[in-house]
Parts: sequence; C-alpha cells; structure tokens
Amino acid sequence: MKKAIRITFFSVLGLLAILVLFFALEYNATAIPGSECKIVTGNALSIAEGGIKDVVFSIEGNNERFYINRGLESKYSLGQLKSELLGKNVTIRYSAHESLFFGANSVHHIRSLHVGDTMFYSEF
Repeated sequence: MKKAIRITFFSVLGLLAILVLFFALEYNATAIPGSECKIVTGNALSIAEGGIKDVVFSIEGNNERFYINRGLESKYSLGQLKSELLGKNVTIRYSAHESLFFGANSVHHIRSLHVGDTMFYSEF
C-alpha cells in the first residue's frame, strides 16, 4: 500500500515537473526586442475578431495572419479598425518564432503597426 502511494506521488510530481519545463521552454512572444522583430508591409486585406477579443489582420499577398492580443477589449472597435485600416498600406512589426513543441506559427503577435508614417499601435 505504501509503495503504491509512493509511486503515485512521484508520478504526479514527475508530471508536474514536465509541465513546468514545458511552460518554461515555450517562448514568450512579447519578450522579443523591437530590433529582433520581423517586418511585413502591405495592404490590410481583412480585419476580424479572433480568439478572445483579439484583432486578426490579413495582408494582401501574404498567407500568414497577424494579431493584436486583446485589441478589442478596450482600445479599439472592429468597425473603427476596418474604417481606418482596410485597404491601407500598413507596416507590421511582429514576433516570429518557432515553438519547441509546436513548430512555426502562421499567426503572429503584432508588436507594432504603422499606417504610412503614423504609429497606430505599439507595445514598445
């Protein structure tokens, strides 16, 4: 009986250690400095809500998508973004990384967004 309890305890402890390691190794997209972000420029083709109040952008001629985390929570409205950005030439600076466990992402975290020379959004 004590041996079974001990095995269960160490199994649970081992599983917790693996979970902690998993989350520790996953890369935090907001930790990338601006100098290491990638840049994409193009016309904003679509703007939609995704996730939990995230704003998701598609850029003309680019198969990847880009998002502002919780952008609709308090800062912007979807209608405002569409009227101000759809069809306009935007420059997006984003975090691009490969996850140790999930490979390369096709949806990227926006760190800054410019419309022409005007900064529209920035985390820096």
